[in-house]
Amino acid sequence: MGKILAIGSKNSPKRNLFTGQSSMFEGLVENLHIKGGKVDVVNISNFFNINSSGRFSLLRSIEYIGIIFNVFIKVCFNKYTMLYLNTAQSKVGFIRDYVIIYLTHLFGIRICMHQFGANYSGFYKSLPPFFKKRLIKTLNKVDKIIVEGDYTKKQFSFMEDYLNKVVTIPNGLPGKDITVKYDSKVYNAAQPLNMIYLSNMIVSKGYLDVLKAVDLLVNIYKRNVHCVFAGRFMMTSDDQQDINSSKSYFFDYLKQHNLTANVEYFEGLYGDLKEKAFNNSHVFLLPSYYINEGQPLAVLEAMAYGNVCIVTNYRLIPDMVKADNGLFVEAKSPENIAKNVIYLMDNPVLYSSMSKAAIAKYRADYTFDIYCEKIVNIFDTFLI
Repeated sequence: MGKILAIGSKNSPKRNLFTGQSSMFEGLVENLHIKGGKVDVVNISNFFNINSSGRFSLLRSIEYIGIIFNVFIKVCFNKYTMLYLNTAQSKVGFIRDYVIIYLTHLFGIRICMHQFGANYSGFYKSLPPFFKKRLIKTLNKVDKIIVEGDYTKKQFSFMEDYLNKVVTIPNGLPGKDITVKYDSKVYNAAQPLNMIYLSNMIVSKGYLDVLKAVDLLVNIYKRNVHCVFAGRFMMTSDDQQDINSSKSYFFDYLKQHNLTANVEYFEGLYGDLKEKAFNNSHVFLLPSYYINEGQPLAVLEAMAYGNVCIVTNYRLIPDMVKADNGLFVEAKSPENIAKNVIYLMDNPVLYSSMSKAAIAKYRADYTFDIYCEKIVNIFDTFLI
C-alpha cells in the first residue's frame, strides 16, 4: 500500500466535541495503520468553534489558509500515492477543497473524496454559473467519490460520468465492537418505556417534536414513559431561533408541562455513559427533516443495542430502518410520534421482534469492519 494523505475532521476531547463523521475518519485512519498503511493526517476540525452555516468568516478563512499551507508543505516533502479527502457542501468549504484538490493533482497524487450528508444537489443548484463550472472541473480531477447511499449518488448526476466515478459505501459504526448479551430487548408494561433522542439539538432534527410527543404521552395519554435527550444545542442556516432561545424554550417547556420527572438532558453522552443509555432505552427517536441529513450514525448505534427506531422516511434513513425493525412517522408531527410509541407499548411481542431485527440488520451491514473493508478495497484499486 502506498503512502496516503488523509484530510478530515478529528474529534476534540478537550472541547468535548465529538461527531460521527470525525469518529469514522479517526477509525479509518487507525484501521489503515493497523493494516500497515502509511498515513499522514491533516485535521480540518473547526478549531475556533465557528457557526458551521457555510458563511464566510475571517477566523474560518484563517483556519483554511493554515490547512492549505499544511497540505502544501506535506506534498512538497512527501511522495504520496493518494489523497483521501472529506469534502464540504458549502461555498466556503468548496473553496478550501478546490485549492486542496488542484494542489494535490498538480503533484500527480490520485484523489478519493468522501462526501457525507445528503444535500449536495441543493448545494450545486445554489451556486452561480461560474461556480458550477468550477465545481465540475474540480470534480473531474477526482478519481473516486464515496457517498453514503444511492440517494446521494444521484445527487452527482450533474456530472457526465457520475455512474462510474461515484461509489456508494454505507456508514459503519466506529469504536469498539458492540456486542449485546441479548438477541432482542423486551418491554415490560410494569416498567416505563425508555426512549432516547441522541443528535445535535437542531430544531429540524425534530427534538422539539419529540419533546411535545412526550408531553402528549404523559399528560394526555397518561403513559409511563421516560426520555433522554443528548446533544448540543446548535443553530443552522434553516433555523429561526438562536441557540439561547431554543435552549431556554426547551427547559421552560419541561417546567410548564410538568415533565422534569420524565425527561433528562445531557449535553453529550460518551463512552460508558452512552453505552448505558442505549442499553437502558427501548426506543430511539429521530424525526428529522434537517436539510443536510445523511446517514446518521446514532441510528446505527441505536440498532446495535436493539432499540426500535421511530424516524422519518427521509433521505438515507430508510436505507437503515426497515418495516421489520422500526417505524416511520411524519415530520413535524408530535401526535404521530406519540401514537407510534403507544403502538409499541401495546404490542410487546411485536416490539421484541423488531428489536431482534434491528440487531441483526446492524451486524449484517453496518459494523465498522465491514465499512473499513469497503473503503480499503476502493483504495486498493489505485494504490497498486
